[in-house]
Amino acid sequence: MTSTSNIFLTRTLKSTLSSLLLTYVTAFLLSLRSILSFTFSLYSLFYVPTVLIAVLLFIITSSRRYVKTDVPCSNRFSKIVKGLSIQTILLASMFSVSAWFLSSLNPFCHDDKIWHLLNIGCALAGILFHYEKVYFEQDFHFPIIHTTKYSMFMSKLSEIIFKSLKKSCLYIFFIFIPLYVIEPKLCTDFYFFVTLWFSISLVLYFFYSFEHIIFLTMTERVIFPIVTIKQNDSCLLNALNVDNKIIKSLALYDLYQATIKDPERRKEIFSLSFAGNVSQSWKMIFNYCMNNIKSTTEDMKNVVNHIPLKLINRRNITNARLIHINDKVNTKPSEENLNQHRKLLCFVEKFWFYKYFFGPLDKDKLLEELETTVWCCYILSNLAVVSLKEDEYGIVREQLGQIVSTILDLKNQLDIQQRSLNNQKTKKIKYLKTHVKTCAVMLALNFGMYANDIGLDETQLHSFKKIIVLLNNC
Repeated sequence: MTSTSNIFLTRTLKSTLSSLLLTYVTAFLLSLRSILSFTFSLYSLFYVPTVLIAVLLFIITSSRRYVKTDVPCSNRFSKIVKGLSIQTILLASMFSVSAWFLSSLNPFCHDDKIWHLLNIGCALAGILFHYEKVYFEQDFHFPIIHTTKYSMFMSKLSEIIFKSLKKSCLYIFFIFIPLYVIEPKLCTDFYFFVTLWFSISLVLYFFYSFEHIIFLTMTERVIFPIVTIKQNDSCLLNALNVDNKIIKSLALYDLYQATIKDPERRKEIFSLSFAGNVSQSWKMIFNYCMNNIKSTTEDMKNVVNHIPLKLINRRNITNARLIHINDKVNTKPSEENLNQHRKLLCFVEKFWFYKYFFGPLDKDKLLEELETTVWCCYILSNLAVVSLKEDEYGIVREQLGQIVSTILDLKNQLDIQQRSLNNQKTKKIKYLKTHVKTCAVMLALNFGMYANDIGLDETQLHSFKKIIVLLNNC
């Protein structure tokens, strides 16, 4: 078993134990006879095996999102098909079983008549919980400030409780209908309705708490060695290329932190390797970060290509770029050359029904993907700045022009997109633009005097000098 696999499995085990501890602390508090009395019911201890299974099922299924990123659906019809796939149904059933077992911890219901019906209701809540994750993408990002996991969890606890109570009010309307079909007389009882609502709230509280525990455990920082003698997968450079999303993110985050406040580890990046006097560490880091930034820039260009011309602010686009967009718009085939099949397809595409189910969905990057791009920008910018004092061999300065031009290209594309689009995703663009602009300012402060000598094209040079002028006027 590889060391990176050990990291993931160890964190999965820690998440399971922490979640199990939380479950029984909650069960203990709920079973107290009174606030001042510490005599409590021991009924929950009899459910240790089932609760352990419930926690394991949830941790295993929820940890999948930290291994691989799901491929986004191209349209709503494919989303519906995805919800009916065997894998999705299997995962939904696992959440359902987990919710069924966790519902046994409800201390306020010991009536056999309604016990079975409450378990069914909680099982349905588990299914709804999973399908909500399938159809509504959830963003996550690394904690901005790392403190103890206990303090970070407690700071989120009140939000989790209120979210569980509110979401259960929505779930209960979907769950009440099938329960009413099963037992209509019992479902009209007010006591049963309140108990059902509390049971669903309790299950959702456990689920949201487990999710947050997994998040805190998985995003806990790991310090990787930059290189190792054996060059195994435990070193940072190899961890960046493993087929595991969270390990790759941990390695990139560790590299980002090292470029800010770890001179000794930066020295390993700047040092020359023995084969051919080439810094392999810098070469791998440079290529990884550049590919990530260029990929994001290309995605931004593709978004701009689909914007109607009337929405584009002419002042934000160069003449060459505008001609490129106009060429794409003006190269549509004329109607005379369309065959019958094409005409029929164009006719069908005009209908609302077709557009809704088969029209392309916006392929926006997740916040976690934008976060990796931000780290890549900071890594290159930080290393470029500190290279003035720490890079004895001038390794980084050889690629200075590529670093500046790539970051400026991304900044210019973000300027175009933010001003020409007016949608709900603007916050993500603002987040990315703020950090990319910070990196551009860092480079302008330290390398502004070399603007004409680092190989920037006309558009990039104009953008770079504009930043320099703004800094000089401050």
